[in-house]
Amino acid sequence: MNVKILNGPQFSANMMRRAQKLSDDFAKAAKSAAISVKADAMLNTPVRPPDKRSPPPGGLKKSWNTKPLGKWDYIVENLMYYARYVEFGTWKMGGRHMLANACHRIGPTYHAAVRAAMKKAAK
Repeated sequence: MNVKILNGPQFSANMMRRAQKLSDDFAKAAKSAAISVKADAMLNTPVRPPDKRSPPPGGLKKSWNTKPLGKWDYIVENLMYYARYVEFGTWKMGGRHMLANACHRIGPTYHAAVRAAMKKAAK
């Protein structure tokens, strides 16, 4: 018994085009999610009132940064040394969870974008 696969190279080229398009859609979704998480975290970052003895307020809010690690991977970080204490809290103060809450809010939108890209590629 023999099986012939006709148009094998055309099928392979078509699959490669679809895979590339899917990869590009995933990259767009990841970049959009990272930018949205950064914006959401900035909105929810606490800012202390002005004080004559301290540096100007808003440093924590202005220190959010997004860096690409690859085509699909991004880091959203805060560069202030005390950001981890505000995010997670200390034994004297509860955490504010700016980044964690932003991820929870943006996650469903990112998952929907990935699902839509997969459905589009399957057509």
